[in-house]
Amino acid sequence: MALKGFGTFTVHHLAERKGHNPRTGDVITIAACRKPVFKASNELKKRLNS
Repeated sequence: MALKGFGTFTVHHLAERKGHNPRTGDVITIAACRKPVFKASNELKKRLNS
């Protein structure tokens, strides 16, 4: 999806991965998921930084 002059939203797929519980130290499996990602347009970046 794109918003003219604002930026675009896309979906990134994250694979299943290993992690650990910091309290107990146990190894856990973090499930695969989808993550929304925003990329600002050059016009938006220019307006924010001027």
